Amino acid sequence: MTGPEYVFGYGSLVEAADQSGHAIVGKVAHAMDYRRNWSVAMENSRDIPGYKYYLDAKVGTRPDVVVVFLNIVRCNGARVNGLVREVAEAELIELDSRERNYSRTDISAHIAPAIEGTVWAYMGTSDAVERFRKGLSEQRAVIGREYLEGVKRQFAALGDQALRAYEDLTEVAPCPLRDLTRIESN
Repeated sequence: MTGPEYVFGYGSLVEAADQSGHAIVGKVAHAMDYRRNWSVAMENSRDIPGYKYYLDAKVGTRPDVVVVFLNIVRCNGARVNGLVREVAEAELIELDSRERNYSRTDISAHIAPAIEGTVWAYMGTSDAVERFRKGLSEQRAVIGREYLEGVKRQFAALGDQALRAYEDLTEVAPCPLRDLTRIESN
């Protein structure tokens, strides 16, 4: 692959600052012909080596739920706002590992304004989307309040207009919010 590489963050990857609090340089952009929805889920009742799980924040037990996250899907005429930021190959490898419920997809031709280089987005795998559908039908699907509030904080850090656009361009959550505590597994 030649030229710079970028990630289009439309949810938790809209990071206005790194873990040290340093500003991340990025550009607000849109993914054209995509819509943002809640359609990716992880099964919380099973241990996956090296992967996170969630506890109920109030009682400290591990709930038998599927935890739902944002996704983007193709939809002619729609658009999704987000942040495009340049990444090094090592960061892409790290993101590929972190974003286990997603696959890295080239959406360069859909970014407005256009950017020279390859723009990647992490889109839900078919397994993760099926977990969401199954969890929703079983009424086990929940959205972590901390995840949702974190996404909104990141968009707010980009400005009021970016936050309003996020709210306007995101489908209504199809399942309840729940107070969850994220636990990193070793």
